Amino acid sequence: MWLHSSPTDLAVGAEVLPPTVTGKRPRTFAPDENYRMYSWYRDDRVYVSRIDGSDPLQVLGTMPWNQPNTYLYEVDPADIEHDGDVVAAPAGSHSCAKAVVARRIYEPVKAAGTGSTHDG
Repeated sequence: MWLHSSPTDLAVGAEVLPPTVTGKRPRTFAPDENYRMYSWYRDDRVYVSRIDGSDPLQVLGTMPWNQPNTYLYEVDPADIEHDGDVVAAPAGSHSCAKAVVARRIYEPVKAAGTGSTHDG
C-alpha cells in the first residue's frame, strides 16, 4: 500500500501533483537547504511511503511529514523512484511524478472552535 500525507483535504480520484505543477510552497522540511544541497528533496516530485501488511495509522507521527494534523491517503503513484534521503529511504519513502487518491485513511480532528482541520 502506498501512502501520502497532506494538509489538504483531497477527494478520492484527485491527483496529487508536485509543487512545480501546483505552484504551492512545499511543506515541512522541503525548503531546508541541506535537503536541496544533497538532492534529498525534489520539488518536481510527490513523496509517498510504502507499507506492507501493517495498519496505515501506525505511521502517523513517525516522520515530520505524517503528523496527526495532516490527512493520510492511500494513493496510486506513477513513475516511482527510490527516495534519495538517507533518513527517509529506510522508512519506505519514495518519490513519484504524481499520484491519484484511492481513499482517505485519516482525517485530522478539528481544533475546538477554529473550524480548521490543519495548521497549514
